[in-house]
Amino acid sequence: LLRSLGLSEYLLKAYPIAVENVFPNVTRERIDSLRQLFPLQVSNDVSWKRFGSEGDGGYLLSDDISESDICISLGIGDNYSFDFDLAKCCKRVLMFDHTITPPELLSPNMVFEKVGISGVESEDFTTIEKIVSNLPAENDLILKIDVEGAEWEVIESLTVETLGRFRQIAAEFH
Repeated sequence: LLRSLGLSEYLLKAYPIAVENVFPNVTRERIDSLRQLFPLQVSNDVSWKRFGSEGDGGYLLSDDISESDICISLGIGDNYSFDFDLAKCCKRVLMFDHTITPPELLSPNMVFEKVGISGVESEDFTTIEKIVSNLPAENDLILKIDVEGAEWEVIESLTVETLGRFRQIAAEFH
């Protein structure tokens, strides 16, 4: 309906303004830089699947997960149903969260590290760049990130090459 009325272009232009009103602490520059990293591509040919529990803890991904994919899951909290569901479909799920007690790993291809994620490496924090550098280049990567406000810094710190390694990204921005 929006496309036939020619409104979709106007809505995409108005989207940053709406985000500014809902999230007044997020600058327009940050919104625009994030939109450039993730251009909107809508296709009717994509089949979506929800991984994880209903509500918080669940994320939509394209339903083309391969047995050779590796998922990097940043920010686990007390609900790791997403990680468990994804472990049923892909090669490995690498889980990172410095704020929780190590969870019971329900699948042999799930790995947990009690370390935080940042844009800069330090004693208690690592970076996506470092994690990705230790993974085989032939595996496609999936990123899930929900790190309570550090998402902006972490995403902005990525090189174009590392960002290009991810076939899918599910993010919750705060």
